[in-house]
Amino acid sequence: VSKVSPLQSVIKPDAASAGIDLAKSWVFITEPSLGNVSLSCNIVKIKNPAIKKDIEALLATKRYSAKEQAADISIVETRNYLSFIRNSDGTIIDSIPLNMEMLSGKADQIVSRYAQNKYLRELKSGYANSVHMQLLPCDQDGNIIQCDNQNSVMALKAGSYVKVKVTNKGSNRMFYNIIDIQPDGQVNAILPMQSELTIKHAEQYALDAGAERILPFVIDIAPPFGNEVFKLFASNEPFNLVPFIASAGLQTRGSNESVVSAFKKDKIQTRGAAGVNKQEQQQLITNEVVFRIVE
Repeated sequence: VSKVSPLQSVIKPDAASAGIDLAKSWVFITEPSLGNVSLSCNIVKIKNPAIKKDIEALLATKRYSAKEQAADISIVETRNYLSFIRNSDGTIIDSIPLNMEMLSGKADQIVSRYAQNKYLRELKSGYANSVHMQLLPCDQDGNIIQCDNQNSVMALKAGSYVKVKVTNKGSNRMFYNIIDIQPDGQVNAILPMQSELTIKHAEQYALDAGAERILPFVIDIAPPFGNEVFKLFASNEPFNLVPFIASAGLQTRGSNESVVSAFKKDKIQTRGAAGVNKQEQQQLITNEVVFRIVE
């Protein structure tokens, strides 16, 4: 496969195809799906017919669907606001005033951000999980505090502190990024740091086979309350997700396209990795820690 676009692929035959009439041939291409890009919304509690029509039109133009049962989020009209609620735990993702100009445009931003958040939360690797991450509760000075619930969802009080430990249990040197997915859908960079925008910056975040590292800084746990995710992405080649958290307009050169595509506005997809020669393909490994922020 020499070129890929959303609607077309250009195929360059290898030597084994010599003598085949390609005009009379079928070509089948498969690729792994790294994540679920679907999103469903319950909109039955939108009372204003004009607003409901605008939201229905918004959902129709995206990869989203409207349904009453088992929806990912509910869009609820109250007295003065349109609220977006995650149904799994009741978290209010965002709210906007009903009298806001360009209401459907703001709703588009909120729903797209949540779809991005959901994609990242559910993104799983097709490779063996050899790079692991662990949260270590600590005090403000970074002294580790023993914790007994490492095998369950850790509850962390707002105002507490953690450090992050990364371990490479594989046989190859791996580069890694870590992001924070907040309960309200906000995505933040942990490593590389927000000011580190280049591949050169990303090259320093690597672990040799069998190595482990406790990151030198302390992370302050703060609201919003609810389930939060620290997610690690690891690859056999350096990559940097920071520019795509901050802006959708920067170059993708040098980054793992399967991950980077999740950060591009209105391009939440797993297709589009240029060049699928298996020997040249980047490996992508994911690992995550889910914890609950409580008062």
